[in-house]
Amino acid sequence: MSLTAAETHEVTQLEPAHRKIYVLDTNVLLHDPTAITAFAEHQVVIPMTVLEELDHIKDRRDKSVSREARIAIQLIDKIVGSASPQEIQKGVEIPGSNLDENRLGALAIFPDQLIADDAEVPFLNTNEDHANDNRIINVALRLSADHSDAFVCLVTKDINMRIKAKGSGLEHVEDYRHDRVLDDIDLLSTGYECFSGNFWSSIEQVDTVREENLTLHRIPRAELPDAYPNQFVYDEQEFIAYVDHVDDDYVYLAVDSRDHLMNQRFWGLSPRNFEQAMAMRLLDSEDVDMTVLTGPAGSGKTLLALAYGLHAILEQRKYSKLIVARSTPPIAEEIGFLPGTEE
Repeated sequence: MSLTAAETHEVTQLEPAHRKIYVLDTNVLLHDPTAITAFAEHQVVIPMTVLEELDHIKDRRDKSVSREARIAIQLIDKIVGSASPQEIQKGVEIPGSNLDENRLGALAIFPDQLIADDAEVPFLNTNEDHANDNRIINVALRLSADHSDAFVCLVTKDINMRIKAKGSGLEHVEDYRHDRVLDDIDLLSTGYECFSGNFWSSIEQVDTVREENLTLHRIPRAELPDAYPNQFVYDEQEFIAYVDHVDDDYVYLAVDSRDHLMNQRFWGLSPRNFEQAMAMRLLDSEDVDMTVLTGPAGSGKTLLALAYGLHAILEQRKYSKLIVARSTPPIAEEIGFLPGTEE
Protein backbone atom coordinates (compact mmCIF):
# COMPACT_ATOMS: atom_id res chain seq x y z
CA MET A 1 0.00 0.00 0.00
CA SER A 2 1.44 3.35 -0.98
CA LEU A 3 1.94 6.03 1.65
CA THR A 4 0.10 9.32 1.49
CA ALA A 5 1.92 12.61 1.61
CA ALA A 6 1.03 13.00 5.29
CA GLU A 7 2.55 9.61 6.11
CA THR A 8 5.88 10.11 4.41
CA HIS A 9 8.89 11.05 6.54
CA GLU A 10 11.60 13.20 5.10
CA VAL A 11 15.07 12.82 6.58
CA THR A 12 17.03 16.04 6.92
CA GLN A 13 20.74 15.62 6.38
CA LEU A 14 22.75 17.80 8.74
CA GLU A 15 25.84 19.40 7.33
CA PRO A 16 29.01 18.72 9.34
CA ALA A 17 30.34 21.64 11.35
CA HIS A 18 32.94 23.67 9.50
CA ARG A 19 36.45 23.15 10.80
CA LYS A 20 37.82 26.14 12.66
CA ILE A 21 41.48 27.16 12.74
CA TYR A 22 43.10 28.00 16.07
CA VAL A 23 46.57 29.54 16.24
CA LEU A 24 48.18 28.87 19.64
CA ASP A 25 50.58 31.15 21.45
CA THR A 26 53.50 29.77 23.46
CA ASN A 27 51.98 30.68 26.83
CA VAL A 28 48.95 28.49 26.10
CA LEU A 29 51.18 25.41 25.77
CA LEU A 30 53.10 26.36 28.92
CA HIS A 31 49.82 26.85 30.77
CA ASP A 32 48.44 23.53 29.51
CA PRO A 33 50.92 21.32 27.59
CA THR A 34 48.01 19.15 26.37
CA ALA A 35 46.10 22.12 24.94
CA ILE A 36 46.63 20.75 21.42
CA THR A 37 44.06 18.03 22.11
CA ALA A 38 41.43 20.41 23.50
CA PHE A 39 39.98 21.75 20.25
CA ALA A 40 37.89 18.72 19.20
CA GLU A 41 37.62 18.30 15.42
CA HIS A 42 39.14 21.67 14.56
CA GLN A 43 42.61 22.50 13.26
CA VAL A 44 45.37 23.67 15.58
CA VAL A 45 48.21 25.69 14.07
CA ILE A 46 51.56 26.02 15.85
CA PRO A 47 53.74 28.78 14.37
CA MET A 48 57.43 27.98 14.01
CA THR A 49 58.18 30.83 16.41
CA VAL A 50 56.28 28.97 19.15
CA LEU A 51 58.46 25.90 18.64
CA GLU A 52 61.57 28.08 18.86
CA GLU A 53 60.36 29.64 22.11
CA LEU A 54 59.58 26.21 23.55
CA ASP A 55 63.07 25.09 22.58
CA HIS A 56 64.62 27.97 24.55
CA ILE A 57 62.31 27.53 27.54
CA LYS A 58 62.89 23.77 27.92
CA ASP A 59 66.46 24.45 29.08
CA ARG A 60 65.61 27.07 31.69
CA ARG A 61 66.54 26.61 35.33
CA ASP A 62 62.90 27.11 36.29
CA LYS A 63 62.01 23.44 36.49
CA SER A 64 58.22 23.89 36.41
CA VAL A 65 58.19 26.01 33.24
CA SER A 66 60.87 23.94 31.50
CA ARG A 67 58.96 20.77 32.33
CA GLU A 68 55.78 22.12 30.73
CA ALA A 69 57.74 23.08 27.63
CA ARG A 70 59.24 19.58 27.34
CA ILE A 71 55.84 17.94 27.74
CA ALA A 72 54.39 20.14 24.99
CA ILE A 73 57.32 19.36 22.67
CA GLN A 74 57.02 15.63 23.30
CA LEU A 75 53.29 15.71 22.57
CA ILE A 76 53.86 17.59 19.31
CA ASP A 77 56.56 15.12 18.32
CA LYS A 78 54.26 12.19 19.14
CA ILE A 79 51.62 13.58 16.76
CA VAL A 80 53.76 14.72 13.82
CA GLY A 81 56.85 12.55 14.29
CA SER A 82 56.28 10.17 11.38
CA ALA A 83 54.53 12.61 9.03
CA SER A 84 56.11 14.13 5.94
CA PRO A 85 56.93 17.87 5.77
CA GLN A 86 53.98 18.42 3.43
CA GLU A 87 51.61 16.61 5.80
CA ILE A 88 52.89 18.56 8.80
CA GLN A 89 52.23 21.89 7.07
CA LYS A 90 48.82 20.73 5.88
CA GLY A 91 47.73 19.14 9.16
CA VAL A 92 48.20 15.79 10.92
CA GLU A 93 45.32 14.13 12.75
CA ILE A 94 45.45 14.41 16.55
CA PRO A 95 44.60 11.07 18.22
CA GLY A 96 42.02 11.34 20.99
CA SER A 97 41.02 14.91 20.11
CA ASN A 98 37.39 13.99 19.41
CA LEU A 99 34.94 11.29 20.42
CA ASP A 100 34.17 10.73 16.75
CA GLU A 101 37.26 8.96 15.41
CA ASN A 102 36.18 9.87 11.87
CA ARG A 103 36.38 13.60 12.62
CA LEU A 104 39.60 14.09 14.51
CA GLY A 105 41.28 17.44 14.92
CA ALA A 106 44.48 18.26 13.06
CA LEU A 107 47.80 19.79 14.03
CA ALA A 108 49.79 21.88 11.55
CA ILE A 109 53.12 23.67 11.85
CA PHE A 110 53.22 27.04 10.08
CA PRO A 111 56.62 28.29 8.80
CA ASP A 112 56.07 31.91 9.82
CA GLN A 113 59.63 32.88 8.85
CA LEU A 114 58.39 32.86 5.25
CA ILE A 115 55.76 35.55 5.87
CA ALA A 116 56.72 38.92 4.38
CA ASP A 117 54.97 42.28 4.13
CA ASP A 118 53.08 42.29 0.82
CA ALA A 119 50.86 45.34 1.60
CA GLU A 120 47.73 43.25 1.05
CA VAL A 121 47.56 41.57 4.44
CA PRO A 122 48.13 43.44 7.75
CA PHE A 123 51.71 42.87 8.86
CA LEU A 124 53.33 43.66 12.20
CA ASN A 125 56.99 44.63 12.36
CA THR A 126 59.13 41.66 13.43
CA ASN A 127 62.23 43.72 14.20
CA GLU A 128 60.90 45.10 17.48
CA ASP A 129 61.38 43.96 21.06
CA HIS A 130 58.22 41.86 20.89
CA ALA A 131 59.07 40.35 17.52
CA ASN A 132 57.95 36.84 18.49
CA ASP A 133 54.48 38.03 19.48
CA ASN A 134 54.21 39.90 16.20
CA ARG A 135 55.28 36.84 14.19
CA ILE A 136 52.57 34.75 15.84
CA ILE A 137 49.94 37.44 15.18
CA ASN A 138 51.12 37.62 11.56
CA VAL A 139 50.41 33.89 11.20
CA ALA A 140 46.81 34.40 12.33
CA LEU A 141 46.43 37.42 10.01
CA ARG A 142 47.84 35.47 7.06
CA LEU A 143 45.60 32.46 7.68
CA SER A 144 42.59 34.73 8.06
CA ALA A 145 43.37 36.31 4.68
CA ASP A 146 44.07 32.98 2.96
CA HIS A 147 40.90 31.39 4.39
CA SER A 148 38.46 34.27 4.27
CA ASP A 149 35.46 31.96 4.64
CA ALA A 150 36.88 30.13 7.67
CA PHE A 151 36.89 30.89 11.39
CA VAL A 152 40.48 31.77 12.27
CA CYS A 153 41.19 32.50 15.92
CA LEU A 154 44.34 33.42 17.84
CA VAL A 155 44.43 31.85 21.32
CA THR A 156 46.74 33.49 23.85
CA LYS A 157 46.81 34.21 27.56
CA ASP A 158 48.71 37.46 26.97
CA ILE A 159 46.27 40.35 27.41
CA ASN A 160 48.41 42.87 25.49
CA MET A 161 48.88 40.41 22.64
CA ARG A 162 45.12 40.00 22.35
CA ILE A 163 44.75 43.78 22.16
CA LYS A 164 47.45 44.03 19.48
CA ALA A 165 45.87 41.27 17.42
CA LYS A 166 42.44 42.88 17.51
CA GLY A 167 43.97 46.26 16.71
CA SER A 168 45.67 44.70 13.70
CA GLY A 169 42.32 43.62 12.29
CA LEU A 170 42.08 40.01 13.51
CA GLU A 171 38.42 39.38 14.18
CA HIS A 172 38.66 36.38 16.51
CA VAL A 173 41.02 36.49 19.50
CA GLU A 174 40.41 34.45 22.65
CA ASP A 175 41.89 33.52 25.99
CA TYR A 176 42.49 29.82 26.68
CA ARG A 177 39.73 28.74 29.04
CA HIS A 178 39.50 25.00 28.48
CA ASP A 179 40.96 24.16 31.90
CA ARG A 180 38.93 26.66 33.88
CA VAL A 181 36.84 25.06 36.64
CA LEU A 182 34.63 28.00 37.52
CA ASP A 183 31.53 26.05 36.58
CA ASP A 184 32.64 23.22 38.83
CA ILE A 185 33.21 25.66 41.70
CA ASP A 186 29.69 27.00 41.21
CA LEU A 187 28.41 23.46 41.72
CA LEU A 188 30.32 22.94 44.98
CA SER A 189 28.39 23.18 48.21
CA THR A 190 28.77 26.41 50.15
CA GLY A 191 29.15 24.59 53.46
CA TYR A 192 26.24 26.42 55.05
CA GLU A 193 22.59 27.29 54.57
CA CYS A 194 20.89 30.38 55.94
CA PHE A 195 17.18 30.41 56.78
CA SER A 196 15.14 33.60 56.86
CA GLY A 197 13.42 34.46 60.13
CA ASN A 198 13.45 31.85 62.89
CA PHE A 199 14.75 28.40 61.95
CA TRP A 200 12.56 26.46 64.37
CA SER A 201 9.37 28.10 63.13
CA SER A 202 9.76 26.17 59.85
CA ILE A 203 10.39 22.81 61.55
CA GLU A 204 7.28 20.79 62.43
CA GLN A 205 8.89 17.82 64.20
CA VAL A 206 12.04 17.53 66.31
CA ASP A 207 13.29 15.44 69.19
CA THR A 208 16.52 15.22 71.17
CA VAL A 209 18.86 12.26 71.35
CA ARG A 210 22.09 11.64 73.23
CA GLU A 211 25.05 10.11 71.41
CA GLU A 212 28.14 9.60 73.57
CA ASN A 213 28.86 13.06 75.06
CA LEU A 214 26.92 14.98 72.42
CA THR A 215 23.31 16.16 72.53
CA LEU A 216 21.76 16.21 69.08
CA HIS A 217 18.47 17.50 67.69
CA ARG A 218 16.95 14.91 65.39
CA ILE A 219 14.89 16.32 62.52
CA PRO A 220 13.09 14.30 59.81
CA ARG A 221 15.06 14.19 56.60
CA ALA A 222 12.09 15.65 54.74
CA GLU A 223 12.48 18.89 56.73
CA LEU A 224 16.08 19.34 55.48
CA PRO A 225 16.28 17.25 52.30
CA ASP A 226 19.53 18.85 51.08
CA ALA A 227 21.45 18.59 54.34
CA TYR A 228 24.84 16.85 54.40
CA PRO A 229 27.41 16.13 57.15
CA ASN A 230 29.42 19.09 58.53
CA GLN A 231 27.08 21.63 56.93
CA PHE A 232 26.24 24.69 59.01
CA VAL A 233 22.60 25.67 59.41
CA TYR A 234 21.70 29.07 60.85
CA ASP A 235 18.99 31.73 60.72
CA GLU A 236 18.84 35.52 60.78
CA GLN A 237 18.54 35.56 64.56
CA GLU A 238 20.82 33.71 67.00
CA PHE A 239 20.41 30.05 66.03
CA ILE A 240 23.30 28.14 64.52
CA ALA A 241 24.04 24.43 64.32
CA TYR A 242 26.03 22.04 62.20
CA VAL A 243 24.95 18.72 60.74
CA ASP A 244 26.70 16.03 62.76
CA HIS A 245 25.50 13.20 60.54
CA VAL A 246 22.63 12.12 58.30
CA ASP A 247 20.83 8.81 57.80
CA ASP A 248 17.96 7.72 55.58
CA ASP A 249 15.29 9.11 57.93
CA TYR A 250 16.81 11.88 60.03
CA VAL A 251 19.21 14.80 60.11
CA TYR A 252 21.14 15.19 63.37
CA LEU A 253 22.00 18.77 64.35
CA ALA A 254 24.54 19.79 66.99
CA VAL A 255 23.70 23.26 68.24
CA ASP A 256 26.55 25.73 68.57
CA SER A 257 26.73 29.42 69.46
CA ARG A 258 27.86 32.42 67.44
CA ASP A 259 29.94 33.73 70.33
CA HIS A 260 31.83 30.42 70.55
CA LEU A 261 32.59 30.46 66.84
CA MET A 262 33.65 34.11 66.76
CA ASN A 263 35.97 33.66 69.75
CA GLN A 264 38.10 30.95 68.14
CA ARG A 265 41.85 31.57 67.92
CA PHE A 266 44.46 30.08 65.60
CA TRP A 267 48.01 31.21 66.40
CA GLY A 268 46.61 34.51 67.63
CA LEU A 269 44.32 34.87 64.61
CA SER A 270 40.59 35.44 65.16
CA PRO A 271 37.78 35.39 62.55
CA ARG A 272 36.68 38.73 61.12
CA ASN A 273 33.33 37.49 59.82
CA PHE A 274 30.94 34.58 60.25
CA GLU A 275 32.17 32.74 57.15
CA GLN A 276 35.73 32.71 58.46
CA ALA A 277 34.45 31.48 61.83
CA MET A 278 32.69 28.52 60.20
CA ALA A 279 35.80 27.74 58.17
CA MET A 280 37.93 27.74 61.33
CA ARG A 281 35.48 25.38 63.03
CA LEU A 282 35.80 22.91 60.13
CA LEU A 283 39.59 23.23 59.99
CA ASP A 284 39.81 22.38 63.68
CA SER A 285 37.40 19.44 63.47
CA GLU A 286 38.99 16.02 63.93
CA ASP A 287 36.05 14.44 62.08
CA VAL A 288 36.88 16.28 58.83
CA ASP A 289 39.77 14.81 56.86
CA MET A 290 39.94 17.53 54.22
CA THR A 291 38.53 21.04 54.09
CA VAL A 292 38.20 22.91 50.80
CA LEU A 293 37.97 26.69 51.08
CA THR A 294 36.71 28.77 48.17
CA GLY A 295 36.35 32.52 47.96
CA PRO A 296 37.66 35.68 46.32
CA ALA A 297 41.24 36.85 46.69
CA GLY A 298 41.89 38.33 50.12
CA SER A 299 39.12 36.43 51.90
CA GLY A 300 41.63 34.60 54.12
CA LYS A 301 41.80 31.11 52.62
CA THR A 302 45.59 30.74 52.72
CA LEU A 303 45.95 32.71 55.96
CA LEU A 304 43.45 30.52 57.82
CA ALA A 305 45.02 27.31 56.52
CA LEU A 306 48.55 28.34 57.51
CA ALA A 307 47.41 29.71 60.87
CA TYR A 308 45.69 26.43 61.69
CA GLY A 309 48.79 24.51 60.64
CA LEU A 310 50.92 26.48 63.09
CA HIS A 311 48.22 26.22 65.76
CA ALA A 312 47.90 22.43 65.38
CA ILE A 313 51.67 21.82 65.39
CA LEU A 314 53.08 24.34 67.86
CA GLU A 315 50.15 24.88 70.22
CA GLN A 316 48.08 21.70 70.14
CA ARG A 317 51.05 19.40 69.38
CA LYS A 318 48.78 17.27 67.17
CA TYR A 319 51.22 17.04 64.25
CA SER A 320 54.96 17.24 63.74
CA LYS A 321 55.17 18.59 60.21
CA LEU A 322 53.38 21.07 57.95
CA ILE A 323 53.55 20.58 54.18
CA VAL A 324 52.53 23.50 51.99
CA ALA A 325 51.87 22.69 48.33
CA ARG A 326 50.63 25.45 46.10
CA SER A 327 50.75 26.70 42.54
CA THR A 328 51.92 30.21 41.69
CA PRO A 329 49.11 31.66 39.58
CA PRO A 330 49.11 35.36 38.75
CA ILE A 331 46.73 37.55 40.74
CA ALA A 332 45.01 38.64 37.53
CA GLU A 333 45.32 37.47 33.95
CA GLU A 334 48.80 37.04 32.59
CA ILE A 335 50.46 39.82 30.61
CA GLY A 336 52.99 37.58 28.92
CA PHE A 337 56.44 36.40 29.86
CA LEU A 338 58.68 39.09 31.30
CA PRO A 339 62.48 39.19 31.19
CA GLY A 340 64.42 38.51 34.35
CA THR A 341 66.50 36.01 36.26
CA GLU A 342 65.58 33.80 39.21
CA GLU A 343 66.63 36.57 41.60
